[in-house]
Amino acid sequence: MKRPFLIKKRGKHYYYRLASEVTFHTTGQPSKAKAEQWVLDLLDDRREGSSKKMSQTFRDYAEEFFVWDRCKWIKRQTARGKDVTLPMAKLRRGQLQNYLFPQFGNRNLADINPVEIENWLLDLPLANNTKNHIIGTLGIILKEAERENIIQYSPVTKVESLAKNYKRRDIFSIDELNKLFPGELADLIKIWRTEEWSVLFIIAATTGLRRGEVLAVEWRQIVWAKNGILIDQAVKADGKIGKTKSGKHRAVLISDKVKEILSHWYSVTPFNKSTDLVFYGADAHTPISVATVSRQLKPALIRTGIDRSNRNLVVHSFRHTYNTYRSLRPQPKKDSHRDHRESLLTPSINLFSPKLIGKARFSPEALRCERT
Repeated sequence: MKRPFLIKKRGKHYYYRLASEVTFHTTGQPSKAKAEQWVLDLLDDRREGSSKKMSQTFRDYAEEFFVWDRCKWIKRQTARGKDVTLPMAKLRRGQLQNYLFPQFGNRNLADINPVEIENWLLDLPLANNTKNHIIGTLGIILKEAERENIIQYSPVTKVESLAKNYKRRDIFSIDELNKLFPGELADLIKIWRTEEWSVLFIIAATTGLRRGEVLAVEWRQIVWAKNGILIDQAVKADGKIGKTKSGKHRAVLISDKVKEILSHWYSVTPFNKSTDLVFYGADAHTPISVATVSRQLKPALIRTGIDRSNRNLVVHSFRHTYNTYRSLRPQPKKDSHRDHRESLLTPSINLFSPKLIGKARFSPEALRCERT
């Protein structure tokens, strides 16, 4: 039987090369018989080590996964420039401890198979979206085991994703927007209780910005001369300011009336330096928490008598409302010859007409694209 290595003498010692290699290595042995036995012993040791790896349990292998300061996967992703956040690491670590360890912790890595994973998933009392995310976490771990040649392939690659079942967010009617956003600041404050909340929510409703984007706006981002807001950052899940969801910068326009209300807020806020937050928390550079913002909506809906029964109205509903009405009309054509900065300040389509918002009326006519 042909041996999986070659032996060659160089000087006083014999060297070997495995069939899968191109380089010879020394055995340190002066005789051919001893050199061959040395290589055979080496191969036996490697096979034993490989067998031990194959018998490694899921818990032993994944023990330090997603632990922020110890996980090698996180360190490698960060070194590659990938955006791995602490909240995401904590989320995946929680899924590992609460679901994956109890189910697969004592199983050998090589014994986990796709059918077993899918059957387990079907019995979990969780939403499909959560199940898919757990599978993503499991996939990261088993893909690493595959890269280290501990298993031949990751069984997650053959697991089919479950249908998404996001909870539908409802939108506001035009009449409801009129109730929530009367044209005068004094009337807005009656509904939202403070000027800061009034300005925050009217900007969210008239621009379609994500909640985290609104909370991260600094005064430097307001382009007064163009009635625009440049969006280049957002508040993340951990409460810190980072990149936008898409990682890209964009701009939105505001109407003259919203500009007037925002300008008044600029004149009375204690924090109006260029790098201060427009909507501040404990200080000029600490964002308001997402939970705090969410708590303001329900009381406002109650004050205006808006029906909430069997409806999922949340802060994100303002963005959903904006995009829904915008989609009802054709998009304006882009002018490729415009100045780059001016093109950034071109609105997609404003939900509220700059002229009509001053009269505090939101009508279907207000859904037309009008530029200031």
